[in-house]
Amino acid sequence: MRTGCEPTRFGNEAKTIIHGDALAELKKIPAESVDLIFADPPYNIGKILMV
Repeated sequence: MRTGCEPTRFGNEAKTIIHGDALAELKKIPAESVDLIFADPPYNIGKILMV
């Protein structure tokens, strides 16, 4: 996540959109309380892949 970008939450008890660092925000969610998680790329930032 970019420096200076704070996590943001939208929604209500039934539906919530969380905009923030996926790994950090997922740690805050209680176990077995989620039906769907969608994380938008980029994935594997900083990794060097050999194809």
